[in-house]
Amino acid sequence: MDSQLLHGERVRVFERKEGWAWVQSETDGYVGYVREEALAEGLPAATHRVLTGQTVVLSDDKQIAAPLHTLSMGAKVAVAEAGERFQRLETGGFVFAEHLVPLGHREDDWVAVADRMLGLPYLWGGRGHGGIDCSGLVQMALSACEIETLRDSDQQAGSIGNSAPLDPGTWRHGDLLYTKGHVLIARGTDEVIHATGDKWCVAIEDQKTAISRLYAKGLPVISVRRPSLPATQ
Repeated sequence: MDSQLLHGERVRVFERKEGWAWVQSETDGYVGYVREEALAEGLPAATHRVLTGQTVVLSDDKQIAAPLHTLSMGAKVAVAEAGERFQRLETGGFVFAEHLVPLGHREDDWVAVADRMLGLPYLWGGRGHGGIDCSGLVQMALSACEIETLRDSDQQAGSIGNSAPLDPGTWRHGDLLYTKGHVLIARGTDEVIHATGDKWCVAIEDQKTAISRLYAKGLPVISVRRPSLPATQ
């Protein structure tokens, strides 16, 4: 698996053949194959996105019937009716109201967003609750702050924000630390958070320990990027 599309993300379809569709994500330009059954046309325009690491779409607002499915952070939905405790979706089902925010809601700390995904399993190509990879974690965390990024770590390492020094003594909360094929997020307290195959999950680690382990594998930090929030209008 190269990457993953989330519920409500728009794609451009180039070809359909034998149950598969060749598509391009409008989120980051990624191209690849998805099952045709995962695609739909003519859905109502999204109004909200999922704020938490994941949430469940319930069959009813009494929590009696079996849940319908699970949504990942960043998934987009159309709310038909806002209730005090649950929001009813245009496509059916109910979501706990506090798990959704309107589109356009901007968070101001991508590290705090990444922390919500702590413990999610590591999955190459993953971007959702079933598993996530290192660059997917960065992409999802920054997206919640309205900072759009490319998908892969090598693409991100030369394009996000501004370049910052390689000296660990200068690293700040929120800096992105890139090695060849991996990225870690500095937490500003001598810690990092990253989706790592060493722990097989999204984990918080001592910064020096994590960087030393990567260095011993021949993977020194080769780029540090310092994102910044977009200007408010």
